[in-house]
Amino acid sequence: MPCIQLVTSAELQALPKTTRGRLQLDHVNAAITELQAVLTTKYTLLARPKSKLNEKLRRRYEQYAAAEAPEHEGAHFLTESEMRSCAALGGKGEATARLMLNSLRSLKRFRPLRANGVMTYVVVA
Repeated sequence: MPCIQLVTSAELQALPKTTRGRLQLDHVNAAITELQAVLTTKYTLLARPKSKLNEKLRRRYEQYAAAEAPEHEGAHFLTESEMRSCAALGGKGEATARLMLNSLRSLKRFRPLRANGVMTYVVVA
C-alpha cells in the first residue's frame, strides 16, 4: 500500500498563489491523512475474499471493483466521488476542494486519469 506523503511548508509555499489560493498547511495535511485512511479502507476490503463479506460490504466491493480499468494496472487509485466523500475535501466547499485537488496534483501526490468515463486519481508513490 503506497503512503501519501504529507506536504511540507516549503512545498506548499513553492506552489503559485493561483494554485494554492488560501490553503493552509494543516488543512492540506488533514485531507491527505483522511485520503490515506479511505485508500487503506478500500484496498483492505478488496484484499478480503468476496465470499467472507456481508451484503453491504459485498456491494461496496463490487462498486470498487467496477471502477478498476486496464489503465489502473497495478496502481492504487481513488475515484473523484471517493475523494469528495472526505470531510476534509467535501466539507470545505467546492472551490476549496478544487484548489486542494489541484495542489495535490501539482505536488505530484496524485495523477489524474480518466478511465471508464470516471475521473480517478492514481497515487504517485
